[in-house]
Amino acid sequence: MKTTAVLILDHIDDPEGLEALYRQDPEAFRESLDEAFHAARDSTALRVWRARLEYREVLPGAKYGLGLWYTLGICFVVGALVRLPAIWLGEEWYYPRFAPLWIILGITGYFLIRRPDRTLLISGVSLTLAAIVYVSLLPSYSAGNQVYYSDSIVMALIHLPLALWGYLGLVFLGEAWRDEQSRVRFVRYSGELVILTSLVGLGG
Repeated sequence: MKTTAVLILDHIDDPEGLEALYRQDPEAFRESLDEAFHAARDSTALRVWRARLEYREVLPGAKYGLGLWYTLGICFVVGALVRLPAIWLGEEWYYPRFAPLWIILGITGYFLIRRPDRTLLISGVSLTLAAIVYVSLLPSYSAGNQVYYSDSIVMALIHLPLALWGYLGLVFLGEAWRDEQSRVRFVRYSGELVILTSLVGLGG
């Protein structure tokens, strides 16, 4: 049984506790509610929660439409940040430094919109500014039209996206980062994202 399902059963007679669990990680709560319900079918509280969540899912898609516009807006902004500055800064210099930064931060922004967190937002802005300054100051040398980096700079450009991916994980998990099932869900999401990105890249 999932950890969240166990927590739901532990708080089955605690309405405030169930509400706190839902607010902590709505997606994990939704995924675990059915499992908890099958273990306690006579629970009025779980029946109410099931009806509440299912009812919200069939409401007219106002929030869905708003989320779609947010997603399109993020895609447009990230696409502009990835493509436009490369025109005058040069693709060989700009893309290795900034393309992974904008793409990962764009995904992170999507989850921050879905699950706002002031602390994570402030830390994300600080991290972004520090990353921009850092990659802008990394040295390189040119030979003809080619831009070359030392091995240490290449390692820095490889590890910076990994650090940003860690920040994405914190935003994705929110307060549920200690939950084992939630961490597994993030790993699964990351794997699916890498596979889909690879397929899109191979397709041109």
